[in-house]
Amino acid sequence: MVFLLALLSFITVAAGVFGLGLGVPIRETWFGAALLMAGSVSVTGGFILVGLTAIVHELRQIRQGFKAPLSGMPRPVRPLERRDEERFDGVEGRMASRMPMPALLRGDAHDGIVMSEFEMERQDQAEP
Repeated sequence: MVFLLALLSFITVAAGVFGLGLGVPIRETWFGAALLMAGSVSVTGGFILVGLTAIVHELRQIRQGFKAPLSGMPRPVRPLERRDEERFDGVEGRMASRMPMPALLRGDAHDGIVMSEFEMERQDQAEP
């Protein structure tokens, strides 16, 4: 199909150039003006067909590229599969939280100071 389209486009361009060549010497007559208009339309249409031929050729190459196997490309990595017992923490069948637990507040702290367990133990040991 591409070869037929290319052949048709080159024939159309050649006919247009032939019409322009015949119309230039007799351009003052009505027949010469008609040959010039027909030749210019034919040349323009031929160049449009040349462009369409190039587009069809490229689209066929793209289609062949999609059909080709991906032998040189590495396979995409699948996400890590976890077993069900790893996902649950065992408390009423709920899912384990991935978020760390917040730091504990000291019981007698009314000012909202957040202390870690290590700091609370250290402070308890320091008090007499």
